[in-house]
Amino acid sequence: PESGSNTWLVRSLRKGSGGRISIGGVLTGKEGEHKIVSVKLKRKIGGDYVDYQTASADTLISNPLLSLEVSANNSSDYSASAGERLNYVLKYRNNHSESITNLNLTVKLEGDMFDLTTLDTRGGLFDESSKTITWNSSVIPAFYNLSSNTNGQINFSVNLKSSFPSGISGSSQDRFVKITAKFGTFNVPPGIDGNEVSVSANNVTKIGTQPTFNQYFNYNESEKSFRIYWQLTNPGNELENVKVTAKLPSDMEWVGEVQTTENQVSPSFDSETSEISWTLSKLPYGTGVFTPKYEASFVIKAKADVPPIILEKPKFSGQDSFTKQEIVINKSNLNSY
Repeated sequence: PESGSNTWLVRSLRKGSGGRISIGGVLTGKEGEHKIVSVKLKRKIGGDYVDYQTASADTLISNPLLSLEVSANNSSDYSASAGERLNYVLKYRNNHSESITNLNLTVKLEGDMFDLTTLDTRGGLFDESSKTITWNSSVIPAFYNLSSNTNGQINFSVNLKSSFPSGISGSSQDRFVKITAKFGTFNVPPGIDGNEVSVSANNVTKIGTQPTFNQYFNYNESEKSFRIYWQLTNPGNELENVKVTAKLPSDMEWVGEVQTTENQVSPSFDSETSEISWTLSKLPYGTGVFTPKYEASFVIKAKADVPPIILEKPKFSGQDSFTKQEIVINKSNLNSY
């Protein structure tokens, strides 16, 4: 729009030419209420715009004859992990004042991460070629003649694969599964226009993946010092606000001598809290898989005798940039033996 949200300026329009402006939105109101959208084509004459042509459209608000809701693991916007089992619930209802007959409910499974060998359709008929489950009146007797204001639900479940197929690209937007459900019949009730009554709904489940956080050390016996190595890999979605922390025990001291992989921020030590931290703005997709691991190392040493614990409460944290899940990995204390 040229100004506000409802004015468009067409600077020139040649003879015989034209165009289209599309507007999308949601109409709200009570059932039976009319909503009128009017359009005016104005032409500039002198310094003023005058009405050149007008048009309007009248929309009647009414409840759909059928309704359908889809959820995965009790959520309409669920974020899952690879290998997790998804429990789907499809809730249906006849909103019409009369019965509706010979209904079918179909669900199409979309995405390479579905492990179809684990699919439990609860009686639904699965077509492997189209990856579609169908429930009809032979499976759900109520679908033969669903009474007015009657509702019900259908459940099915399936596992996600434990790892991403190698053919899936690195884009986070490719890491999801989707189901598209349709509930309807060709037996249109009297007084209703059209040759089909149906309603559709879908559900998209984003898939996150766990990074790995490993630690080990090399011991210098003559100096009673340890070079601690922290290594990060990330086979899945890019992570943001990544931080690795640990606490230095009172009988250990910070030496430093920090090293990192190329162009990485170095770990730091806070002498007041005895916390060692390594902060990264991002941990990209494929780190340690398609590109080298992220690694940082530093030296600590014993103040006297080497204690059994040389590093306390190592922890990795970050946020999946696609699913927005908070990822936390707590490691065991690092022992000297």
